[in-house]
Amino acid sequence: MSTDDVLHRELLPFRAEQLRDHFVRVPGDEQSDPERHLKAWRQRIAAAADKPDDFLDRDETMWTAGALVALHRSADPAGSWERLLATAFGPRPPLDAPPTWAECLAGDLALYLEVGLSSPRRYQEHLRAHLTERHPLHRRVAIAEAQTRALEGRTHLDAMLLNRSTGFAVHVESKVLSDVDTKISFDALRNQIARNLDCMAEPYRGPDDSPLARRDPARSLFVLLTPELFRRHWHSRLYGHLLREYRTDPAALQRDLPHRSGAECTSLSRRIGWMAFEDIAAVVPGACRWLEPQPAAVGG
Repeated sequence: MSTDDVLHRELLPFRAEQLRDHFVRVPGDEQSDPERHLKAWRQRIAAAADKPDDFLDRDETMWTAGALVALHRSADPAGSWERLLATAFGPRPPLDAPPTWAECLAGDLALYLEVGLSSPRRYQEHLRAHLTERHPLHRRVAIAEAQTRALEGRTHLDAMLLNRSTGFAVHVESKVLSDVDTKISFDALRNQIARNLDCMAEPYRGPDDSPLARRDPARSLFVLLTPELFRRHWHSRLYGHLLREYRTDPAALQRDLPHRSGAECTSLSRRIGWMAFEDIAAVVPGACRWLEPQPAAVGG
């Protein structure tokens, strides 16, 4: 494969036709069109060419796509995913069934990028009933009260691994240098980690023929994907504090998802993991070329 054919030699060393299959197509939804995503990526890559010092350093979407597509297109995708998930969750999946990673991953595995998930109805109802408790600005509350459409849009997940045979899924939220979002338009207390977990717990709402309709919320896991530096120095990011709290104390998760039951939050708490881009590179060498040491510049 000529390097001239790929989107980016280091971040996305794949041709457009290789990447198109990694998007969920929803009839009538322009945002799900693979060409829309690929066009946006090409535009960001072209813009970065004029700023070589930036090197797309903050582009979490393309970091994630390049690393996970390399993993998924490795010689043994299921084996590679098994090794990676074991680093984040341990030797056995935190699920009631199936009991082994091999069983979770046996079947029709698909990797999807930039997946849109509907906001849970229960959350929408709870927010509308508690607006004054969730936002300090009366002007924003008044706007929300007058609004008839949903008060929260879709959650955009960086990636999802889906076993279309069994419903097993891994939701991936990535961070490179940024921290988590801490609000939405009408809820100043809605953090991005809790929002992702809330959507993971909800059954899919959409066309029955969508592959996302096969996802089983009870067999879904959430992982945060970051550079190892931030996993090691977890205290430097809000997401580090939230992940530690949510994984050890289901009551903290229920505090931030008050519309979910204690049993639901206990189950979600078990299914949260943290992996590093360096973990992917250890499983598939070369998958994260931008992390490899660069040759020192030679002075003129």
